[in-house]
Amino acid sequence: MPYKLPSFEIQALIKTVVDSIKTVVDSNKTTTDTVLQKIQNGDLKRNIVIFDNPGTYTWKCPEGVSVVYLIMFGAGGAGQSVTDQYTYTSEIRGGNGGAYVHYKPVKVTPGTNYSIVVGKGADGRLPVGTNLEQGPAGGSSSAFGITCLGGPATTVSIPPQTHRLVTPGAATPPINVNYVTDFDRYRTPYGNYGQTQYVNSKNLGGGAGGFGNGGVGKSSASATVVGPGAGSGASLNYAADTGGHGIVIIEY
Repeated sequence: MPYKLPSFEIQALIKTVVDSIKTVVDSNKTTTDTVLQKIQNGDLKRNIVIFDNPGTYTWKCPEGVSVVYLIMFGAGGAGQSVTDQYTYTSEIRGGNGGAYVHYKPVKVTPGTNYSIVVGKGADGRLPVGTNLEQGPAGGSSSAFGITCLGGPATTVSIPPQTHRLVTPGAATPPINVNYVTDFDRYRTPYGNYGQTQYVNSKNLGGGAGGFGNGGVGKSSASATVVGPGAGSGASLNYAADTGGHGIVIIEY
C-alpha cells in the first residue's frame, strides 16, 4: 500500500511552500517598491552632460558608470566669400560640417577624469577685390581618445564616397554639386544642409549639416543661424558667418 504522510507532516509541508511563495512575493514587492521610489525621486532618469562652448574641460566619471554613449561633432568650417567683382559664376561653396560620431558606446572607469575638447567654429573671411576667399577649417573636438575633425577648408577635395559617420573623425565633402540627390551626403541624423541662394548671377551655397542645420548662403551683413558642428553658408560682399562650434554630448 502507498505510504501516506501523517497530517501534521502534510500541514508542515504546505506551510513551508506557502512561506516560500510569500518570501518571493515580498521580495518582488520590495524590488518593485524600490524601483517605483527611484522613479518618483527621479533617480532613474537619463543623465546627459553637454559641452557646446569651445574650450577644454574635465568630466569625472560617476561611480557605478562603466559605459557612456557619445555624440560628438567637430566644429563646422566657414563658407567661401566673394565680392560683386568676382566674375566666375559657378557655385560659391558653403562650409563643411564637422565629422561626427553618433551615439557611440564607450567604456569608462568610475572616478576617472576625462579630458573633453570642443572645437571652435571657423571664422569667415572678408572678400577683397576679384578674389575668392576660402573658408577656413573648423576646430577638432575630442573625448575618450576619439577625435572628430572640424569641417575642412572649402578648397579641400574629398572623394564622393567619403562618409561623414566616422570614428575617429575624418574630412567631410564640401558642398559643390548641382544635383539634389547628392545633397544627401551633407545631411546628418541631426541636421540638414543650408539653403543655397542665387544673387547677382552667383549661387551662394548653404553649409553642410551638423548637430543642427548648416547656414544659408547670404548677401547681407546680418548673421544667419548655423547649427553646432555645421558649416556656414557662402557670402557675397561680406565675410561668411562663423561655422558652428563643436559639441560633445555624454549620456549614461
